[in-house]
Amino acid sequence: MLFNFINPRHRIHKITRSSQILTRLVFYGFTELTEALGFRRRRWLSSRVTEIAKGRRIRRLPFGARLRLLFEELGPTFIKLGQLLSLRPDLLPEEITMELRKLQYAAAPLAFTKLEPILREEWGGQWRKKFRRIETKPLASASIAQVHRAVTLEGEEIVLKIQRPGIRDLIRSDLAILTDLAGLIERYLPRARIYRPAQLVDHFSKVLTLELDFCYEGRTMDLVRKNFQHDTGIHIPKVHWGLSSERVLVMEYIEGIRLSDETELAGLDTKKIADTGAKYVLAQVFEHGVYNADPHPANFIVRHDGVLVPLDFGMVGTLDEEMKQALVNMLLAFVNKDPNKLMRLFFTLELLDETARRSELSYDLSRLINYYHHIPVAHLSIARILQDLNAVIRRYRIALPVDLALTLKVVVTVESLGQRLDPEFDIIGVARPFVERVRVNRVKEWVDPEKIFDLLEDTAKLLRSLPYDIHELLKKARTGKLKLSLDLEDLDPRVREIDRSVNRLSFAVVISGLLVGSSFSMRQAIGPSLFGLPILGLAGFATAGILGIWFLIGILRSGRL
Repeated sequence: MLFNFINPRHRIHKITRSSQILTRLVFYGFTELTEALGFRRRRWLSSRVTEIAKGRRIRRLPFGARLRLLFEELGPTFIKLGQLLSLRPDLLPEEITMELRKLQYAAAPLAFTKLEPILREEWGGQWRKKFRRIETKPLASASIAQVHRAVTLEGEEIVLKIQRPGIRDLIRSDLAILTDLAGLIERYLPRARIYRPAQLVDHFSKVLTLELDFCYEGRTMDLVRKNFQHDTGIHIPKVHWGLSSERVLVMEYIEGIRLSDETELAGLDTKKIADTGAKYVLAQVFEHGVYNADPHPANFIVRHDGVLVPLDFGMVGTLDEEMKQALVNMLLAFVNKDPNKLMRLFFTLELLDETARRSELSYDLSRLINYYHHIPVAHLSIARILQDLNAVIRRYRIALPVDLALTLKVVVTVESLGQRLDPEFDIIGVARPFVERVRVNRVKEWVDPEKIFDLLEDTAKLLRSLPYDIHELLKKARTGKLKLSLDLEDLDPRVREIDRSVNRLSFAVVISGLLVGSSFSMRQAIGPSLFGLPILGLAGFATAGILGIWFLIGILRSGRL
């Protein structure tokens, strides 16, 4: 992996960065989080913030707005995290995901002279001789990389995607900090465990680490180009591997119009473009299992001949056969008006724990699907369906698998993009052939002789080992060697509270002892005196007073009298 080792310099940077993150969490009004995680010196953190008045104004803003501003200030890693969270309406309410979608992909452009050291390290001191011309003005500028147009010695127009200097060190530290925070959240905030923060950060770390490896992005482009080599409506830019590396990706330059430039698309057949784009993404999801995880309009351009050109393969999602079938079953549950199919899906994926209110969940799913029962299939909106379904999922604290949740969001994005280009766009009609092919392939797997033989072989192995396993279990139970592992959830926070209470009690006993001892010393006039009063008694009273004030301040700051 890219970030397996953190040297001492990075450790120092991590400590400094952690302090900055804690300070900004307080500044944006997330003190409940910092205190729950054990960082209880709120006044010390607040004293680090210079813009007190601005902080008070910001803390009046809604949660989503404060979270977006926090991510923007903390930089590229957190902006990427916010963009990923904006794709998870199953975890966060719509008002928060809508706010996080405002996080900009663009970043302030960097002077080309700042990028030259990267090119020199990758290509050597004579790197300029590899090109006829390089435009120093960027075509695009993002938080991780910057894109410049160039011309090769052979006269071919290309683009250079150059990684920003120092971005790896910053992301390395931020990912380590996020991993620590996720662990603390799971330990001290039991209610947040259902959202699996450690798993979410682990997935985000893998996604971001791969996004920093431009060779991986180039290989993905080659794979997608191969998958769509016979599709005349799609063109994937060619990668120049002789010039590409982990930090520089060199691609074919394509002239065209971005789908985000709606005024420029007026002269093109937008209905055909919508159909082509939807089939491209759905084929990736249902047939190839590798897809652009964030197919927003800025990531597509259209050539003047109407051919669609996907760009930016940095964030890629994958979908195995089990998740494909889960996605199909979820869509079919609404199309076929079958709430039981959704319940069976949740059971199959083991998304319901022992505390789940299953009868209430079944009722809510039935009511939700019955709501759409009389709506014609052509008029069903995937976005509206999933918005209502996500509300139920959040209510019952169901955490969907990351791959499935991202894929659902991709389908919603495709529907939204298609309707922008064609008001009559029907995502379910376009998706129906892909869904049917997945179902047919599933049936073929069931009757595949090789799969049946493997199943019979595994069953035979299980039956052969079953008597021995039962004998061992009974033997251990009979001899007293059978061990049970007991995991008590929420025990750590309880232990911390008991420990804190014992410490306070001990502190109070010490203060009481000082007061009693000092009173005895004063009464007996033991030792030297000052102004006629024993110094030993005065010192005891002073110490007890200081400790008492300290004790009282600690109780008041904890918010619990």
